[in-house]
Amino acid sequence: MEKYNYKNFILIGCSLGTRIISLVDYKKFNIIKLVLWYGALNYKVRLLPSKKEKIAKKQGYYKIENDNKLSYEYFKDEKRYNAFKKLKYWHIAKIFIHGDKDQFVNVNSSIIISKKTPNNKLVIIKDGNHVFHNEECLKEALKETCCIVFFFLKCYNFIIGK
Repeated sequence: MEKYNYKNFILIGCSLGTRIISLVDYKKFNIIKLVLWYGALNYKVRLLPSKKEKIAKKQGYYKIENDNKLSYEYFKDEKRYNAFKKLKYWHIAKIFIHGDKDQFVNVNSSIIISKKTPNNKLVIIKDGNHVFHNEECLKEALKETCCIVFFFLKCYNFIIGK
């Protein structure tokens, strides 16, 4: 980042990635905007029940769909770090983008958290599921994301296409 003299950043996170980016020190790294796709930010609801945590503790991981694995460390971290607690103090612009048919993270999570955090916009994608598999839903989510990125570029006088 220093090599290219970048000074301001927009972070984009999806699902559990929204928890991760909410833990970054936004002042230290000059984060000026957040884009949160189907955010798993509901601090009152653990995403994975304790039964799955017990499996992870026993074998070192819990296998989720598509042969992906969550380590036992993930479960410990989920208890330890409260993403929402940090996010509610961030006064930078945030855009929450969530599908109303999300089968993994209830859309109410983004609705509730967007209401409790300052300086934000909430976009609900009609018929959007957890990863916007529907092409139209993905296009709408990308359009909203691009709008905020291009607005940032315009505000900071970046030249596109050079």
